[in-house]
Amino acid sequence: MLAAAQPFDVLARLRLRRSERDQRRDRLRRLAAPRPTPVEPAPASVAPVSVAPVSSARPASVAPVSSARSSRRAVRNDEAPAHRATVHKLVKAFGRAEQRVRAALEELVDAEKEVNEAFLLHSDHLGTKIDVDASASGSADRFDDPELVVQRMRRSAWAIIAQRLELRRVMSNADKEELDKRLYPQVEHTAHKWPAVTYDNVLAFAAEYGDVARTFQRAVVEVFDWLRPSGIALPGVRQYKTNNPIEIGEKVVLDSFVKWEIGQWRVSHYQRQRLQALERVFVVLAGKGERTRHYQSDLETAIERAPKDGAGETEFFRFKCYKGTQTLHLWFKDQDLLRRLNQIAGGACLRPGEIKR
Repeated sequence: MLAAAQPFDVLARLRLRRSERDQRRDRLRRLAAPRPTPVEPAPASVAPVSVAPVSSARPASVAPVSSARSSRRAVRNDEAPAHRATVHKLVKAFGRAEQRVRAALEELVDAEKEVNEAFLLHSDHLGTKIDVDASASGSADRFDDPELVVQRMRRSAWAIIAQRLELRRVMSNADKEELDKRLYPQVEHTAHKWPAVTYDNVLAFAAEYGDVARTFQRAVVEVFDWLRPSGIALPGVRQYKTNNPIEIGEKVVLDSFVKWEIGQWRVSHYQRQRLQALERVFVVLAGKGERTRHYQSDLETAIERAPKDGAGETEFFRFKCYKGTQTLHLWFKDQDLLRRLNQIAGGACLRPGEIKR
């Protein structure tokens, strides 16, 4: 009997819960329905003055309790359409903004693709690319500063132009450092302001940095200066009689240039650029059309491949490395190229016996 009565108990409970739910729903509907504000009857015009209604003794600012409740319900009912209207406006405004952002991003992507194709830069290009970059410090973006984005694009474009003009191949290390500071600034707001990429500005840029004769002369002078002894005794710097303070001789001794490390000769990290500059000067003096495109010179490569005795040679140099003093003894194989280097860099540097009085 108990097992048979269980389904009926469950149905009765469900009906009871449904009835209670319907009652709560009806109660909420009645509370939410607006009620008319009760209107008090106007006092009779012939009523004696001494017999005034009790309601007239209340202050004007105090409303009946039922009237206050009705007014609050009316206010809540009036605010509901306003909330719904605000949501509609937000949704509509966001939809328009999303469409504009999508269209703007498509335009940016197309513009970036067009300029990189014009510069022959593809998506898999490993070198410099012209990007639409609005990033700022941290995770913030600076889309409200178009000048920042344009300056970054211009710097990338001028870096590619300098690369296509092959200016660094004849530049001195000092000139390259100065150009790199302008192209790759450490601090954004103090960076050099690059002009627009126009035909006239490209010609002016080539005239400023592309004067091969003047640029090459500065590179020769730079090499000439560090190959000669300074003539000033500095602590920790050895002076060698082989090095001539007037001109570069057939042989020079370079201090703290190499070291024997893990069974191999290594060039000091701080001297690599000097060997590159030296080799570039001799390549240009020899009239070679192709110059080094690698991150290290042929001289450095030959030193690293040299046997334990440290002896070796390249097209322009013979060398020998020494472990104890970490010195590099360098001989110049072509004396005619060496003489031309001294002529270009020496200029007014004459031997003491040649000075005319």
